[in-house]
Amino acid sequence: LHGGAGRRGSMDTKKSYRAYFRKAYGDGRVDHPIIPEAEIEDFDKLVLRANANDRSPHGANIRDQVIRDVHADMGALAASGSWCVLLINSASRGVYNVTERMDEEFFASHLGPGKFDIMKTGETVLSGSREGWDDLRRFILSTDFSDDANFEELSKRVDIEDFTSYIIVNLCLQNFDWPHNNWYAGRRVPDGKWIFLCWDSEWGLGYRHPGLGDAPYGPEVDPYAFMDSGGAYGRGLTRMLFFALIDNPGYCEYYQQEVRKHLNGALATKNIMRHIHRHRDTIASDIELEYKARGY
Repeated sequence: LHGGAGRRGSMDTKKSYRAYFRKAYGDGRVDHPIIPEAEIEDFDKLVLRANANDRSPHGANIRDQVIRDVHADMGALAASGSWCVLLINSASRGVYNVTERMDEEFFASHLGPGKFDIMKTGETVLSGSREGWDDLRRFILSTDFSDDANFEELSKRVDIEDFTSYIIVNLCLQNFDWPHNNWYAGRRVPDGKWIFLCWDSEWGLGYRHPGLGDAPYGPEVDPYAFMDSGGAYGRGLTRMLFFALIDNPGYCEYYQQEVRKHLNGALATKNIMRHIHRHRDTIASDIELEYKARGY
């Protein structure tokens, strides 16, 4: 099984899974264009996402994949994904989003061989060590980035362009299960720059919580105020880093330029709707059959 809250409930509840292609089963990798949009065709593992928060009665099933696709359009590294109907012991479990697993193998496949530190939600170490992450946290907390020399030092540790696109896509598409939750970050060891990746963004794009309706995460919420509060709970490094950067006048101007650029490009309504329609049309007939079978 894969995921957090989605593991709850009986096995009749639709679950997310990981598929491992271990050498005990054969070659140890699957060499097939399972994800046509991916830059690579051979995988050692895949995630089968059930989109637990983005299902009936208020869900669209496609929010997370759409947001990752848009972030990729902005020039960022993102987990590609496609769609399948999953059969377990000959029984259909419904429509699944097949995606890359963002681990060390993923980073090496896209960025080239090497070792990587990878952190995820909860500041959990997925690969490598947390030494570089903790060092970055200490640096952010103890440094005044209105000083250009300090900003330049930070730019040696964090990919500023990547981080900026990561902030913009999450704020613009109103991901309200973030920044406290649902994130990945990685860097090449020993001295690569940290990059940030979108994941599990099901509470974006106008998501309506089935128990809460629009409140407190409706479209009227100011995403900057929400982020400044630390999200639904806690204050992580992402929030601290962004508000530290904004103190630098040069970065503040750069950030506004990047917002304007992306609003006229990857974040333009036409481009977002292109992804929405593409994924919607791909799963429409199968998701209708699944909803009928599950009584939604």
